[in-house]
Amino acid sequence: MLLPLPLPVVKLPIKIHDIEPVLETAAKHPRRHLGSHLYEATTELPKPNSSLDDQFGYASKPKHLPRFVANPINGTLTIRVPRFYLKPRQRQHIVLERHLWGARIYRDDSDPIAAAIHSGWIRGEWDDTVDVTMLDPRITAPNDPADAEEILTKVPAAPVTPPADMDLQIEIVILPQLQEYTGSVEYGISSRKSKAHEGLSFMINKIRWVEEDFSSRGQERTAAALKRRLDASATLLALQSGVDDSRRVNGMAKLHA
Repeated sequence: MLLPLPLPVVKLPIKIHDIEPVLETAAKHPRRHLGSHLYEATTELPKPNSSLDDQFGYASKPKHLPRFVANPINGTLTIRVPRFYLKPRQRQHIVLERHLWGARIYRDDSDPIAAAIHSGWIRGEWDDTVDVTMLDPRITAPNDPADAEEILTKVPAAPVTPPADMDLQIEIVILPQLQEYTGSVEYGISSRKSKAHEGLSFMINKIRWVEEDFSSRGQERTAAALKRRLDASATLLALQSGVDDSRRVNGMAKLHA
């Protein structure tokens, strides 16, 4: 009895995106660093009966990139990602959420972590019903030993699984607005296509694994954020001084009573 031949595994072709014309346009502007931005996400109710509703019970939206006073095109911005958002459960949610428009170059309201997954820098996460080997051959490709280094300046041979005890810094380059943002399925996550967009664009330039000091982890580092913390400290000191003065006056009153 002849056994049926196994069906051949169909490998999806790897998409090639020509972004050089956009980079050449951006290169007409000076390269400068624009500071850092803390990655945060706010939760909201998901659409009823959606995959997010069934699996998580909530939806989320990342905080928008800062608005710049001067022209930021070709400038770099460091996005500081606390390790909480890199946990498997959170990455699975980000893959399912698909808050992402474009391919290689993304709308500036896209989720930077989703962009890092879609571009092949870090590994996404999926539930047990998903056969990862069927998603994209690049996900399970052998890793280059250099991929585990602290700083990655090019897309690794295979997406890196975030270390559990590290935070992530994603350096992006701000790019001009595109007339159209291509949607594609890459590295197991699907991005959306878009034409109308009022903002700018970005692409990932490099990533760096860091261990931020516990006291500053999850804190914004802009001048405005520093001023808010200083104002809050001054208010606390003033309140404390008022309490101490009140106790001192009450103590003196008791001595003279």
